[in-house]
Amino acid sequence: MRTSVIGGEEGHRGFLSGRRSKTELGVALGAVALWLVLMNRFGMWGFFIGIIILGVVLIGLRKDADGQPPWHGWVKKGRMAQRRRSGTDDFIPYDLIPVEDRTPDVSGLTRRERKRKYKELAAYRDVPDGVEGLSWVRQEAGATAVAKHVPTGEEPYLSVVFAVDGPVQGLHGDEYISRAQYRFGQLLAGWGASSKLVSGIQMMTRVIPVDSAKHEAWMQSQLDEDVDDFIIASYQSVLDELGQSSFVQRHFAVVRFNLTPAFGFASSRRGSGEEGWLTVIDEQVESALRRFREAMFTGVHSLSGPQVAAVLRHLQHPDWPIDRASDVTPETCWFPSHDEWSHTEVVGEYPDRYDPDVFHEQTSWYHRTAWLPPAAFEQREVDGLFLSPLLIGLSDQIVRTIATHLHLIPARVSKSRARSDHTADQAERHEQARKGRIMDDDMEMAATASARRVHDLSNGSGHHGTSWGGFITISARSVEELREASVKVEESADSAGISRLLWEDTFQSAAAASTWPVMRGVVPEKDSFLSSVKIGSNSGSSKEALT
Repeated sequence: MRTSVIGGEEGHRGFLSGRRSKTELGVALGAVALWLVLMNRFGMWGFFIGIIILGVVLIGLRKDADGQPPWHGWVKKGRMAQRRRSGTDDFIPYDLIPVEDRTPDVSGLTRRERKRKYKELAAYRDVPDGVEGLSWVRQEAGATAVAKHVPTGEEPYLSVVFAVDGPVQGLHGDEYISRAQYRFGQLLAGWGASSKLVSGIQMMTRVIPVDSAKHEAWMQSQLDEDVDDFIIASYQSVLDELGQSSFVQRHFAVVRFNLTPAFGFASSRRGSGEEGWLTVIDEQVESALRRFREAMFTGVHSLSGPQVAAVLRHLQHPDWPIDRASDVTPETCWFPSHDEWSHTEVVGEYPDRYDPDVFHEQTSWYHRTAWLPPAAFEQREVDGLFLSPLLIGLSDQIVRTIATHLHLIPARVSKSRARSDHTADQAERHEQARKGRIMDDDMEMAATASARRVHDLSNGSGHHGTSWGGFITISARSVEELREASVKVEESADSAGISRLLWEDTFQSAAAASTWPVMRGVVPEKDSFLSSVKIGSNSGSSKEALT
């Protein structure tokens, strides 16, 4: 079975900065430059002031076990305090705003009353935190839903959601699993070229209690009119116990299309505006269906607007069936929520399991999301099943969602990065050897990984690169249950070779969207200036060649 090294590193080696980030190098060089200016301007006083500044900068560049700077805790406290002051720690769908508050009159209120009123109104928003800039190009039932995203600081993109069943079901040998891994690699490689319109893919697994709907329907169809109520209650208790003790996995894939000039050029030949977009997307959906099936996925189909909305509603309030799409749209799937430091609480009513037309009183679900930081992964060889402890290894029944985001990088870009990394690693190896030192295991494994990337991306391989990120959201009915689930998930992550989880505290409501089928949470890598120069000097588009 093929293995890879994916742990221990959060970025590429820089041309000047090496393993340090370009930001850290820039700050350090800026501090040194400021010191020289102060010393030249103020003499000895400037020298001592510069020493103090350099000391502060060096302390600031240190990172804790989670890879965060020393002031990270203060930033989090400030963020939470600001959210509470402004009222943005609460979310209420705008449709629920009272009529009199749609055009509020605050002229007769005191300054304190106006401040309180603005804080109340700040909770009413169109969409929750984490999916700002979300709209729908197509959302009707019976057609593939197409979402448009305009997130702050990112390139706009479209997304389509597919329901899939994984290729590994039941017991299989290493040969079968290796073939499945290879086919998935081919799936990504087929979309990796710069000429392709797909820019990324999100794989998402939802672990939930067994849906007993089919059993309940069978029971209703087989019931005798004169059957004793005791028999009905007995069978329902069996179904209840089944739902509490047995969990199943539901898998989804989100395909992302950045609204690049290439996408605009392709769509303009098929129609104007959104009409051209939809024509291109429909063609891409048909292609994606074939590619997923070739990659050994089964049960593949795209989701309509109501179906995507049903998934989103369930992820917020798991008492709602994940497949109940008859009474929801993408505009009506949101629940009110409230953020605390380490979790978000979602409140809403839910339907009865046995009578869908009966609704129970509002209940709460508590959610907590963590990022799987690459630096926390052990630097060792792993195969395609390394996340199994989080997916199926938990003995406790914890409702959870695991999502991995893969942003595709064309071969010409990933080759340049891989060669730069490999060159930096080789230089470091020779430097350590010159000094008579032995490279530690982590650095040696990183050098091995960069050498493998260079080999995998060799000319004619057909491979491309990816940048990736992983997230996990856990859900529980109480804060105490959520706290216990957090500990158990951390223990399971350790079994998967992940030394720590980075809980996204103080903005849990926004972080939860990273495990929703919207492909939010990971910003695609951007080329450095030097990489752009090296790559761009030999690049050109087919459109330019034809003009």
